Amino acid sequence: MLVVAVPVLLIFLLLVTQEPAAGTGGAGAGNGGSGLAAGSVPAEDVQALADAGAECGAVSAPLLAAQVDAESSFNPRAVSAQGAEGIAQFLPSTWATWGRDYSGDGQADVWNVEDAIGSQAAYMCHIADLIQAAMDKGQVRGDLTRLMLAGYNVGEYAVIAAGGMPAGGAERYAAKITALVPRYAAITDDGSGTGDGSSLAAAAVVAARAKLGSPYVFGATGPAAYDCSGYIEYAYRAASGGRIDIGRLTYDQVASPYAHMVPLDALQPGDLVFIHVPGDAQGGWNHVVMFIGNNQLVEEPRPGEVARIMPMSEYAGYSETARRIVDPKAGEATS
Repeated sequence: MLVVAVPVLLIFLLLVTQEPAAGTGGAGAGNGGSGLAAGSVPAEDVQALADAGAECGAVSAPLLAAQVDAESSFNPRAVSAQGAEGIAQFLPSTWATWGRDYSGDGQADVWNVEDAIGSQAAYMCHIADLIQAAMDKGQVRGDLTRLMLAGYNVGEYAVIAAGGMPAGGAERYAAKITALVPRYAAITDDGSGTGDGSSLAAAAVVAARAKLGSPYVFGATGPAAYDCSGYIEYAYRAASGGRIDIGRLTYDQVASPYAHMVPLDALQPGDLVFIHVPGDAQGGWNHVVMFIGNNQLVEEPRPGEVARIMPMSEYAGYSETARRIVDPKAGEATS
């Protein structure tokens, strides 16, 4: 990554205060706008996952569902050999710190699905905040989502002490869960599954997050790998049910008839930021990322890396321009 001196983008984005739409957008027809694929989780768990998925920008309902699958297979009475309890598999010592009453019955109960999943999300957000702070200081490197999952598995301070992904079981745990996310996201590779009139931008954020961990391959457009613009093209194609094609390349997307210029200090989740990375022989806007709120973006970064969540400060000082994808069917901006 080129080091630049003038933090232009960071200055703009520190002004952005809106909360992310991931996990709260209505991509999941029949699942209450949770972003979950219809029928993918037990009906009695949908609302708890939808509510928990809005806890912070680092989590979403599909991610939490994939984690619950890996932890307990949605069994609210599960007990592990190590003594972890409930649908979210809290050790008693961890529950004593993080257990909260999300059901409103006056007690924090590890066996209560609402309490357990709500506490799971709150703890995950806490882990993400600590790891992000360490990443900002250069103490930790890696993909925030996978590191957050690893922190849930082995403890957030183990991740920070390792300077990234701890070897062994935590890495396998994070990989298993990220591989499960597409099963629960209300997006399919053929672009179907969203025709419920929900917010296109929110659905695009869900689609992009469902592909976190996908490897970067130049020229790839999915379903197993993407380049930066292929990743963004997929997200909006999937979110619109195949109805909207914003173009294959960054140069097409920045000039797409669906793309309306917006100020960098007015970004909303789902907006696209086009970046000029110096040294690229093609010049122009040669990289594209998606803003997801809370000064975070999702992107396919470069060969050898995977789709990830990154702080917007990663591109501070680069030349940039922003676009909001407008759905002509809805007749209004989609964010």
